[in-house]
Amino acid sequence: MGQFDGKGVLVTGAGASFGRVLAEAFAGEGASVYIQDWEDSAEFLKRNAADLAKRTPGKVGYGTWDLTSGAAADEMAQVAEAEIGDIEILINTALWGGHGQIFDISEEEWDRCMAIGLKSYFLTCQSLGERMSRRGYGKIINITSIMGVLGAGSALLYGTSRAAVDGLTRSVAQSLGPFGVRCMGLARGATDSTQYTAAERAERLRRMTLGRLASEEDLVGPALFLAGPGSDFLTGTVMYADGGYTTAAITDDVFRVTGPCWTGEGRRRKQDSSLVKARIDQHTP
Repeated sequence: MGQFDGKGVLVTGAGASFGRVLAEAFAGEGASVYIQDWEDSAEFLKRNAADLAKRTPGKVGYGTWDLTSGAAADEMAQVAEAEIGDIEILINTALWGGHGQIFDISEEEWDRCMAIGLKSYFLTCQSLGERMSRRGYGKIINITSIMGVLGAGSALLYGTSRAAVDGLTRSVAQSLGPFGVRCMGLARGATDSTQYTAAERAERLRRMTLGRLASEEDLVGPALFLAGPGSDFLTGTVMYADGGYTTAAITDDVFRVTGPCWTGEGRRRKQDSSLVKARIDQHTP
């Protein structure tokens, strides 16, 4: 028995990467799963669907849909529910483009990034959100990124689209909340599957509180929680599965823990009242 037995889950962008991993996780928990991607990922999508069918006692469906079209989003919702049953959980993972500085980005690149990485999120939230609202319950999880709050001058398209997804998530939560539908964001951080240079990897590790980069599987636990009943009083929030990067990345080196901190030396220093008083005097205007 899985915790999502009998539940219908739709995952966009599931031809590879995070979409594939999340679809596998829900299938492993007994859900019926429908996966989507664009035409250029059709081969991967078909292969992934065959793999999902081995993982779940539920139903599995898949299709290539251009979700930058509202008509396509509506048709996908109709086909998906006809194939696997009511969709109770929607997970958006689609993304296009990423790196590029402000003077290097073409208008066409901007439009395509926003169409796939933002507009498709809106259209699926709109189409499937209406179906969930009519039934009085549903969960929408929008995969986003720490770049949505941190910004990225060298990946302007990516940072902007993820910030927009964060805003969309909050607005959809307010729009659909009265009908029993929750909408949350799940922000990922630096991952070990990204093609970093040695210097880039070392710099990200230096900023990681937990001392390692994320794997794609590190999103699974948070996603299962957000999709389950344990998060029914959460909506409009963005959960950061980033190993502490968002809060620690801007911390000055002098304030970082760089070695064992259980020697008791700190407590012994605090017992020196003259030292404490001197520090107070030093910082008192």
